[in-house]
Amino acid sequence: MIPLEGLKKYINQPYPYYYSGKKLIEISFVLITLAFIFNYFVQPFEMNKTELKLSFFWVALIHSISPLLAIIPVAIIFTKSHSSIENWKIRDELFVIFTMLFLTGSVQFLLRDILYNNPNN
Repeated sequence: MIPLEGLKKYINQPYPYYYSGKKLIEISFVLITLAFIFNYFVQPFEMNKTELKLSFFWVALIHSISPLLAIIPVAIIFTKSHSSIENWKIRDELFVIFTMLFLTGSVQFLLRDILYNNPNN
């Protein structure tokens, strides 16, 4: 069991802020590229192609781009508050990661009606 004081000390360590400028563009490009390659070539889910409203290529591309709808707003919000960027810590990074995962999942859920022709969605 990790002592609570050790965990508090760890998550309060400084951490670099990557969500602005060129780094944000690089992170976004890598995320979209890897997600598309994984979605298109590995096809991680059992896909019934008769339910697709668009071709599989476009569905994979839209699913790969959708995390940007989570990254960009979160990055803008945190970049606007300069005090949090200057004192960025591991706990802030963890909060951003969990927020982006939640928003990405929400966007993926909302995309189902647009991309798939299944009344049970």
